Amino acid sequence: MDQIESDRMLFFGSQELAEGFALIGFETWSNAAVEDLERELEVLQSSGANAFILVEDSLAAKAVSGLEWVKAESGRILVTEIPSLASPEQFRMDTDERVRQLLGGEAFDDDMLDSE
Repeated sequence: MDQIESDRMLFFGSQELAEGFALIGFETWSNAAVEDLERELEVLQSSGANAFILVEDSLAAKAVSGLEWVKAESGRILVTEIPSLASPEQFRMDTDERVRQLLGGEAFDDDMLDSE
């Protein structure tokens, strides 16, 4: 199989976001359950395909154990969490706390961001 044919772009999350990602070529699982995500992760693990996966943050929080091996993977599968449309202000990356430790507690204060 050609390398390009084995690369995949996947989205797991709400119907509203899935529609947009489908328009730009992502395979989408709207209103996905943890089981849907974990099943596809197993397929990717066994197939050896490269993948770029976007997971709505509320689903990613529920599927922590299923995503652990992906984080340890050598880089052929990249997973990124994205905020929901309903509450983007509550979105926090798992790297936020590390950055906060390096730069200090004020690094994410709204006042600092507004001053730029």
